[in-house]
Amino acid sequence: MSRPPLQPFSNLLVVMTDRHIGNLLVSLYAIKAAQQQLSNEQTLSCVIDYHLLSLATYFLPDIEFIPCNLRGSKLSIWQKSKLFIKLYTRLKQLKIDTAVDLYGHGESLKIAQLSGANYISAFYSRPKLKEKYDWCDRDSDLTANHQIDFYRYPFYPLFGELTHVKLNAPKLDNVYSGLRTKLNALAVDQNRPLVVIHPGAGKTYKLWPTHHWQKLIAMLEQDNKQVLLIGAGVDKPEVEAIIKDTSIAPINGFGQFNLIETIHLGFICESMIGNDSGPTHLMATTPTYVYSLFGPTDDTLWSPLSDNSHILRSETPCLEACSKQSCARTQSCLQLLSANTVYQQSQTQA
Repeated sequence: MSRPPLQPFSNLLVVMTDRHIGNLLVSLYAIKAAQQQLSNEQTLSCVIDYHLLSLATYFLPDIEFIPCNLRGSKLSIWQKSKLFIKLYTRLKQLKIDTAVDLYGHGESLKIAQLSGANYISAFYSRPKLKEKYDWCDRDSDLTANHQIDFYRYPFYPLFGELTHVKLNAPKLDNVYSGLRTKLNALAVDQNRPLVVIHPGAGKTYKLWPTHHWQKLIAMLEQDNKQVLLIGAGVDKPEVEAIIKDTSIAPINGFGQFNLIETIHLGFICESMIGNDSGPTHLMATTPTYVYSLFGPTDDTLWSPLSDNSHILRSETPCLEACSKQSCARTQSCLQLLSANTVYQQSQTQA
């Protein structure tokens, strides 16, 4: 592949408006690596979805994150208008000359163009948009070992290959103290080990069956461990289904914790077990052990970027006929991942 030469620039804009927590978090690794390559005369700003603003500023407080709203929001027209005016005004003030689009959709490209950038790069983009970028190639000789690589590639024309960086969650005393107060109100015993479970996911094909969760919780409780169920929004049916089993007594923490508090649970709990979802990525940035349950999703691309993260999946190999929507087997790979296996693996590695 013919690669363009490195581009001189002064003010760089990164556009990452994906609403998925895991995607945003993985992209922050690339953004942090790019920030470390800047000279004293260069600046970097980033446009992200407004509801993830607190998460981005928590991990990278030295970067200016500008909130926007593209899709899937319950904001009123007036709120959206105010947000857009602020976005447009700030972009013009920053005098952007170069932009990197990490989302690769028409809306994010429009923001990059709106900034006034005279050079825009992207890698993972819809084919019909490919020719609209100054640098964009999905089918190059750049081989991705993880999703993070897709977020690093658009920076190539500017910096060459980015180095690998770590994203460690900072422990904030005020958040930690407030979290302790919430856990006390939920009757969490500070003298017993705590296991956090997130049974939900944004996609139904990522959900481990309810009866497996119930059996796992029973085994953990037999070990005198407390189990705290967390989640929000679409996770409600999974949490409610689990607590219908009266033979177990997990603590219902649904809707109790914001994103930063969820991260801080990792400073308190013994371990965290969850589906391939945002909370597993978040808590993997803390010292706790994180066990992610994977089914049809490719864990080599989507595993949390952490040394204390462990991937658990069924030993039954996938079929060529398998897809995220259906499976030729009578049981899916997630159904074949037993509670006994998850329990044993989590106990052995912890």
